[in-house]
Amino acid sequence: YAVFPQSVAPFNNIECRKAVIYAADHVSLQTARGGPVAGGDIGTNMLPPSIAGGEGQKYDPYQIAGANKNGNDDLAKKALKACGQPNGFKTTIAVRNNKSQEVATATSLQAALKKVGIQADIYQYDSSQSSGIIGSPSNVAKKKLGIIIMGWGPDFPTVQGYGIPLWSSNYILQSGNNNYALIKDKTIDGLFDQYNAELDESAKTKIATEINHKVSEGAYYLPFTFERLLNWRSSRIANVYTTNAYSGYYDFVNIGLKSTK
Repeated sequence: YAVFPQSVAPFNNIECRKAVIYAADHVSLQTARGGPVAGGDIGTNMLPPSIAGGEGQKYDPYQIAGANKNGNDDLAKKALKACGQPNGFKTTIAVRNNKSQEVATATSLQAALKKVGIQADIYQYDSSQSSGIIGSPSNVAKKKLGIIIMGWGPDFPTVQGYGIPLWSSNYILQSGNNNYALIKDKTIDGLFDQYNAELDESAKTKIATEINHKVSEGAYYLPFTFERLLNWRSSRIANVYTTNAYSGYYDFVNIGLKSTK
């Protein structure tokens, strides 16, 4: 996904954030990340479908996988006009220099934004320094990093395990921050409190869906793909299965051989 720090103008205006979402060519972004097979389905919201409450492409508030999948310049320009930037604006896309997919993604986004008057420079940084570059809100504001490209997976498969570090105001840190958008929404914070206090699983799933809707409605993110993991293995491997506890990877502890021959 791409995330828009609200500390960097004009991304403190929701309409300017929407302009980027509408201008992006989502098929091109998917291709940059490996295409539908190696990369994954076009992401239409911020909660992975593997998490309870995730709806996959059924929830697509900006028609990212629908009518606007190749970008909608008209809607982007209307959003730019609504945010007081009818002629576009300048910004910077921050991307890790050792992630070829992310660099390709940044290039795709840059080209799409240029078509509607948004001039975006690409700033590549050493990924080992992420916590002090994009993870430092003061540095993000100083360098005017208006668009940050990143990815995220759940530490455990719930909206709490996935979303709290990204969307809770309680997790905004001065270093090592992951709430890059600097979301401070009392409704979202309150929903996380409700989720943590709720014992009924069906009710928890409903709250998770509501959290995702609130995040998506705020246009804090441009999702790229619901990333697909391709795991290759020998036909001699036995007792192979994936587990949500490891974000869809194999449970390596229990893997063995069918035969020692």
